[in-house]
Amino acid sequence: SHIEKKRSCHCIEGTSGEHCQVIDDCYNKVVDCGTSDNVTCDYYHNHGLTAYAFCRCKDRDLKFDPYDKQCKACHCGDGATSCNFIDGVKTCSCNRGFYYNGDRCRDCDCGDDAEGCTFTKSGKICICNTGYKDVGGTCESE
Repeated sequence: SHIEKKRSCHCIEGTSGEHCQVIDDCYNKVVDCGTSDNVTCDYYHNHGLTAYAFCRCKDRDLKFDPYDKQCKACHCGDGATSCNFIDGVKTCSCNRGFYYNGDRCRDCDCGDDAEGCTFTKSGKICICNTGYKDVGGTCESE
């Protein structure tokens, strides 16, 4: 007698299909990446610890904006740790000593006793902790 062997795959959570090639949240539009050819819906999983679908720009120099489902340039300058779009607005996270001015991370190192700084036409103004004042762009003891 001839016994037919059937092979089956066990897909990781969030994927399905004969070869586990379907990302369920992408297919069901839970994660909607729009219709642009420049965007793919991808899947990240960390051996059962973390798993999620997300939109990725084919051009690695661009970031996906979920608001209008487009890939856009997202540059925040050398002092940035990350750049993302939230509700269609570019947001930058800056390294210590840098301040996001609405466009990019600008050098704003006022020392260890600073809360931050702002920029005016004449330059930066340090916002110092209590007991300290801005002296030439650095917070110093009063």
